[in-house]
Amino acid sequence: MIDAGIIDTNVFLRHFLKDEPEQARQSSAFLGRIRRGEVSAVLLPTAVLEIIFILERQYSATRDEVFTLLSEILELRELDVVDRAQLIDAANVYRERRGVSFADAYHCAMARDFHGGSIISFDRKLNGIPGVTRKDPNEV
Repeated sequence: MIDAGIIDTNVFLRHFLKDEPEQARQSSAFLGRIRRGEVSAVLLPTAVLEIIFILERQYSATRDEVFTLLSEILELRELDVVDRAQLIDAANVYRERRGVSFADAYHCAMARDFHGGSIISFDRKLNGIPGVTRKDPNEV
């Protein structure tokens, strides 16, 4: 198996959007090679955040559309996704809680899984996220 390295955001965007036909073809073929186990590659959380940002800002994608595309990426078991479990949790919170950004949902997942659920934030929209306790800085 070939270690292809880290996948940049634009590979996924071209695959999903098909807005640049040749790049879309190459991206889809590359992802197919990952699915078949011919190559290995890594997806970092920063790329996921960038995918969401670009889809929302430049393409006006809805949360449901973004969630569908994220699910396709995160469910690709042959792809090495850093923090996969936390990104899946964040995607679910992002879809269900309209006022919470994906980045905040990811921070909550990391807080829950690695810091006893404690997150220091003034953002009251984080209240009530299962397993997470939001605290103002003066409460610590």
